[in-house]
Amino acid sequence: MREADVTTCNIEKSNWLMRSLVFISLGVHALVLMQMAGVYKPKTASFIELEMRTDEKYFGRDIPVPPQRKKMMPQLHAQPIKPISPMPIVKPVTPAVVEPIAALQKPDLSKSKLLPWLSSLDTPGSKTVPEGASSAYGSPADYFSMVRMMIESHKQYPYAARKRQIQGRVVVRFVIGADGTVSDISLVESSRHRLLDEAALAAVKTSSPFPKPPLRLFTGPIPLELCIVFELR
Repeated sequence: MREADVTTCNIEKSNWLMRSLVFISLGVHALVLMQMAGVYKPKTASFIELEMRTDEKYFGRDIPVPPQRKKMMPQLHAQPIKPISPMPIVKPVTPAVVEPIAALQKPDLSKSKLLPWLSSLDTPGSKTVPEGASSAYGSPADYFSMVRMMIESHKQYPYAARKRQIQGRVVVRFVIGADGTVSDISLVESSRHRLLDEAALAAVKTSSPFPKPPLRLFTGPIPLELCIVFELR
């Protein structure tokens, strides 16, 4: 009986070992087959299927836009405007009119002012000074007015100068003696035209002799300077 139990135990141990070896062998073979299947298994090409849809709107991702940096504009400082001074009004320059120096004054030819010696001038060639003519002058200015009037009456405007429209003034110097005669005639200021200068000197010469200067007004020879004007009118 005891021997039968021992035999049964040995048989059970042998079966357990056999089963264990079988399981181990199957596991090893399974692993080998799995590795071989992985080597020879063709790799399937992977691809991504794209589908185009036209009926759906594309909702893009809202990417926040970084705030733009504002450019600092330079501050402009307004400069004070200087007041504009008004332009001075330029008046037109009128040509200066040359007035004759010491122009001859027109004497008063009224009957109350006529001198007694004027009657002698009406006679051609007469150079006689009437007696008592010197008593008609109340002042030296009266005598000088008479001298100017006589020279003006003897002044002759040269025809050549008049034709060429030459004008001018001549200053002459002369001396009237106690008897009224003229001496030391000279040219002080020329008109720059020989014709006018000669005509002025001739007017003084042809006017001599003048009435005798009154002794109560003059004590000697009278030196005079006279401006004779030649002007076209």
